[in-house]
Amino acid sequence: MRRIILSIALMLAAFVPASAQRQGSVSRATARVVPTNWHGACPHAFEFTATIISRSPGTVYYLWERSDNSSSPRQSTTFGRAGESKVVRTRWTPGHSGSGTLHGWARLQIEDGPRSAPAPFILQCRQ
Repeated sequence: MRRIILSIALMLAAFVPASAQRQGSVSRATARVVPTNWHGACPHAFEFTATIISRSPGTVYYLWERSDNSSSPRQSTTFGRAGESKVVRTRWTPGHSGSGTLHGWARLQIEDGPRSAPAPFILQCRQ
């Protein structure tokens, strides 16, 4: 009887959908941008990276929030252990192509977790 129950349990475990993965938790998220200041031809793309440090193993969901009140689609990364770090990336080309200065930022928001401080940039377009 024990073998039958064990066999059934193993078969069910093999068919658990990816959406049923254990949700991890995050202790910290920090965001950075390169370059922090652009003076030149526009449009120009900014590269954002964030380091996420896990508090517990599992899948973590996040999105990028931006100063233009938009956000990225929901994304995920999976941690194998507590204390593990992962780097996630996004790219943003602000829709500012005229002359003048644009001050902007992006930050990482962890679902049910911390939010990074904004990674600010200055875009100075010249014609």
